[in-house]
Amino acid sequence: MSITRITGITSGLDTDTMIEDLMDIEKLKIDKVEREKTYTEWEQEAYREVIDSLSAFQSEYFDYLNPDTNLRSTGAFGEFTESAQVAGEDVSYVTVTGTMSIQNYSHTIGSISQLATRDEWTTDASGIGNLSGGTIDFGSLPSEIEISLTIDDNTKVLTVDTSAATNLNKLVTALDDAITEAFGSDYAGVVQESASGDSVYFRLDGSEVTIMETTGNESDLTWLGFTSGDSSEDYTSEGIGTLLDVSEADLSDMTINGVSLADLGLTVDSTMSELEEAIASDDTINADFYYSDMSDTFSLISKDYGSANDIDMSATFMSKLGFVDDVDHHDEGKNAIFELDGTTVIKSSNTFTMEGVKYELNSVYDGADGDIDIKVENDIDAVKEKIEAFVQTYNGLIETLNDKLDETRDYDYEPLTDEEKEALSDEEIEKWERYAKLGILHNDSTISTMLSSMRTALYESVEGVGLSLSDIGIQTSSNYKDGGKLVIDDEELTAALENNFEDVVALFSNSSDKEYLDTDNATERYRENGIANRLNDILQNNIRTTRDSGGLKGTLLEKAGMTGDVTEYDNSLTEKLDDYEDRIDALWELYYDKEDALYLKFANMEAALAELQSQSSSLASTLG
Repeated sequence: MSITRITGITSGLDTDTMIEDLMDIEKLKIDKVEREKTYTEWEQEAYREVIDSLSAFQSEYFDYLNPDTNLRSTGAFGEFTESAQVAGEDVSYVTVTGTMSIQNYSHTIGSISQLATRDEWTTDASGIGNLSGGTIDFGSLPSEIEISLTIDDNTKVLTVDTSAATNLNKLVTALDDAITEAFGSDYAGVVQESASGDSVYFRLDGSEVTIMETTGNESDLTWLGFTSGDSSEDYTSEGIGTLLDVSEADLSDMTINGVSLADLGLTVDSTMSELEEAIASDDTINADFYYSDMSDTFSLISKDYGSANDIDMSATFMSKLGFVDDVDHHDEGKNAIFELDGTTVIKSSNTFTMEGVKYELNSVYDGADGDIDIKVENDIDAVKEKIEAFVQTYNGLIETLNDKLDETRDYDYEPLTDEEKEALSDEEIEKWERYAKLGILHNDSTISTMLSSMRTALYESVEGVGLSLSDIGIQTSSNYKDGGKLVIDDEELTAALENNFEDVVALFSNSSDKEYLDTDNATERYRENGIANRLNDILQNNIRTTRDSGGLKGTLLEKAGMTGDVTEYDNSLTEKLDDYEDRIDALWELYYDKEDALYLKFANMEAALAELQSQSSSLASTLG
């Protein structure tokens, strides 16, 4: 609210300046609280930066959504070199991959006599993708017809000499000649005789064919049995009742693996794409069905491999779709048969895992050139790189946090008020605030406690594991200035991985069966957990977004909150900021009340002076 005051008329005093000077002490009170509020905002920002750093570290190394680097899982250490060779030469008959459950690192495959296949059915051309005409009456044969034909995006008007086309064969020849002349020789055969021998149809595999009338040629289309706009793609919108000559009663008799089309909710008005989707999405049928507009055929293929997954169709379904059980239209599902380590093995799939080795059979092999030697070895270099990357990231994290803890505050630099900022350039403000923000987290107890817990977790023994970090060449830096950074002895780490690989993996990835936040078993969980799970628990204690039995989230989230989480506006620092807002509002209200009181006093003084001046003038006039 803007108030216009006229002051000092009688006294001649600069009332505004005098009151402004008198109110400076009150403004200092407001400035003090506003500086405290700004500093608290910076404090919250600093904590949130720490939270983001901890969250990124946790996501990279302790999150199951990142299996390649999640050190809490043995899978992260599952780096192997694999080979499949015959007489020392690499072969492609089989692909092998090591897993962390591997038992034996060497195997032999004597032969691969058969690959697993799926049960596959196909039909001959169904005709539903044809552009078909009606019965032709050669008794009313015109001497010339004109049609507009579109194949994909190319449209040509064809004038066809039909004077000699006295039968269907000659008519097809005349139409074919006109098409090849207009579109080119690659389009020969687009027009063909119907199986009934009384009509023609147009078809080009993979292409849409449309027939249209030209000016005045409607009778020509009628004679051929077409309607202008007929297309080979019309089947996409027609119901299966029309396309397949199916009645509602037929739908109940048309079954696949015991499931009828009626059970799938299909009707005679359902389209071909709806039929495909309904069959493919049913888990009991467990097969894919589709129509190919390239070949004009239907296919039905089991989703799973092996003889146990052969498809059973009812006679009605087979006859309506045109499926025939013979060698030309049906390939039965087969099992993979091979000889592994001298034993004949049968598998329903070409991809499987045995004794911790994943196999993928690619082609048959008769064994004539000798056994396929399978070798799987731990990729020590790859695992070592992961551990080294973890140590490097860990060191970077604690360096950042230690720097924050070691910073000291310079009290010569306080947060600037709005008035102070107006007197400075943006560059000057930025430089000032850079110094003013130093030491915000100096010796912060929450962060210090967390770092101490992390260092302890790294070196206390893991129950059931005969190694420690120092045993695998990872030690704390002897330089106290490094603040607990880790250093790696490359030779010792390599030796540990080569000689005690499983123990190294367990040192990082062991997992207790005791639940996190189970306070009764917290000590036991800590002893049983490997390094990665211990560190993850410590991070969870500070940045956990779920609540414990007391309804609390992680310590740092309760303190400063995290953007995007419910704690963003529900944390102790935000409550503190809200309190500052209330105090500032109250101080401004008090400020304006005192300012109004001063103006009132000066106004009363002016009134008194005016009255005195009036009386003086009157007295002077009387005595004059």
